[in-house]
Amino acid sequence: MKICNTIKERGNNLFKYMCAVFFGIFVGFILINFVYLIPTEPLKKNISSSAIYTGEENLHPQVVDGYVNSTLDLLTDYVMLNTAVNKSDKPFYEAAMSSNNIYYNENNQDVAQNLIDYCDEKSDYLTTSYERYWHGYLVFLKPLLIFFNIQDITMLNFTTQLILFSILIYFISKTNGLLCSICFAIVSSFIGFPLITGMNLQYTSIILISLISSIILLWKKEWLFEDKIRLNIMFLVVGMMTSYMDFLTFPTLTLTLPLILFILNLKLCNKEKIVYVFKLSLFWVFGYILMWGSKWLLASIILNQNVFKNAIDSILLRTSIDNPFNSSEKFSRIFSIKKTLIDVYLRKPTVLFALSFIFFSMQKYLRKLGLKKYLIVLKENLILLFIGLIPLVFIFLSANHAIVHFYFVNKQLFTTIIAVLLFFNVNER
Repeated sequence: MKICNTIKERGNNLFKYMCAVFFGIFVGFILINFVYLIPTEPLKKNISSSAIYTGEENLHPQVVDGYVNSTLDLLTDYVMLNTAVNKSDKPFYEAAMSSNNIYYNENNQDVAQNLIDYCDEKSDYLTTSYERYWHGYLVFLKPLLIFFNIQDITMLNFTTQLILFSILIYFISKTNGLLCSICFAIVSSFIGFPLITGMNLQYTSIILISLISSIILLWKKEWLFEDKIRLNIMFLVVGMMTSYMDFLTFPTLTLTLPLILFILNLKLCNKEKIVYVFKLSLFWVFGYILMWGSKWLLASIILNQNVFKNAIDSILLRTSIDNPFNSSEKFSRIFSIKKTLIDVYLRKPTVLFALSFIFFSMQKYLRKLGLKKYLIVLKENLILLFIGLIPLVFIFLSANHAIVHFYFVNKQLFTTIIAVLLFFNVNER
């Protein structure tokens, strides 16, 4: 009888997960098709009234010279705007699946000039498709461009991120103590949050998903923690949203940030925590893969072309060890970690804060708990280091992608640094 009940329960749970996946895919498909019904003329007008910086040297400016983590990715921003404003001759459902970009031969690779020329109604343009991604950011970007120019949207973005970040720090302080919230606030500045991320459309999706999911986790933690299914579905949905909205920037942040906050508020032994981390990570990965794969399937059917081949070829390239700047050379995967972690974060301010925080934590809790009890706490905190390894594993596996885009891939190491610092901290709540 117990075996039958267990099988029935697992069947019911699987049905719930499948419903969540299919509902998410359905909603995502409807929304992306809906925004392709929006006329592009108002969008062109607002883009034309914006300040757009042309020239290769202006596409990746550093707000603080010499600090890679302060780099803006204007190139991808202009690709996103180009996709948003492009008026296709195809039916809206085909346009939504192909996500065309426009370009002019004489502009070569100048994506900013392409955008300016198109908004100025210059003819004789060509198109290229970008069908392997959902481009879910268009669900927000297209409606916003009806009413606002790029600078207006930037200010709205910065303000939104700042408000959400303030709410998250409040919840962290309330649930995990002042020292923990200070750690999160200061380390956030190392990845340029919210100053840099608030100025970039490219970074927005991951940041907002990470913040909102983390706030929900802490706000509704009793409701989520009392039912494993709710928690599993939450991480499944977060993985799907990440795949839907993002351009493969620093996706693991949407997994590791809520995961660290979950573990900090979980009163279980290490073995049980490891099981939770493994299971929730799997649900996030399943959500990410199923949502991404559904786009390839739907685009292949609607466009009558093999999108799977294009997507898989791209994945094979981005996970390779081919030198992106010299195709005849290979590089070590360890080099991708050095490029994104050591070269970016081994700077005097970062090291000074990290060592100061560790020293303060150790002397405070050694004095308060004694060596024996403090070592027990450190043993319980080992799970944090395991979570901190997740971004490093992602970078290791996607080495080519990390080398090409090291200036933003490094931002997912936020949780690696947090994990190391909080390893020495004691949760006093």
